[in-house]
Amino acid sequence: MGMIRGKRDKLYLKYKNKYKRFFRDGLIDYSHVKEEEVRKVLEIDNERMEDSKLSWSDDLRENFKQYCVNAYLQIEALINYYFIRVKKFDEVLKDLRDVTKIDKKKEYKAIHQIPLLFKIYLFERLFYYNKGGYYDSTIIKIQEIRNDQLHRNFLKNNVQLLEDYSLLLKKIENAGKAKKEFPLSNDDKSLIRQAKAIMLMDAADFSEVRNALIDLNEKIKLALNE
Repeated sequence: MGMIRGKRDKLYLKYKNKYKRFFRDGLIDYSHVKEEEVRKVLEIDNERMEDSKLSWSDDLRENFKQYCVNAYLQIEALINYYFIRVKKFDEVLKDLRDVTKIDKKKEYKAIHQIPLLFKIYLFERLFYYNKGGYYDSTIIKIQEIRNDQLHRNFLKNNVQLLEDYSLLLKKIENAGKAKKEFPLSNDDKSLIRQAKAIMLMDAADFSEVRNALIDLNEKIKLALNE
């Protein structure tokens, strides 16, 4: 119908919205989440994530951004749920203060008050990092894309940013050939994160985002049921 009447036709959109559930990828199984309210929110955000891929918009890039925003909401809910259940709050806070740059003077009283960036770092350190290896974090890419949607910041200059990223990679490569170390500054690390987010967004790789979310969910499911 969309090909005949046009993708913005009211009748086409009516039936697309009515039957879009038949075109979704399989929804993520959150049945292991014991807190009913958290589970319902996860399921709703997961449905919205899949629906954003079937949006009326012809702009694949915008659809993908919305997909990442809804994925990010699930990441935040899952990581908060994990830390609430795995340890006492004071123990989690100590771990965060030991390994992240969280404000050590600020008084936190609950998991949700702590910026997600620090909780992601701790979670990935526990479940993903390999000592001496490289970890390409899809979760961080999703966070960068979500932040761009919220603040409309770095992606406006994506051409220049990718050029700067290429130059940085060349410097790293040349240092390697000369058998020299190339310590990354905080600006370098930020550039790498943003460039990788742009590349993910340009590719509009829905599968990479979905698979990262599935993997996160499975790790939490197994960790809390051991």
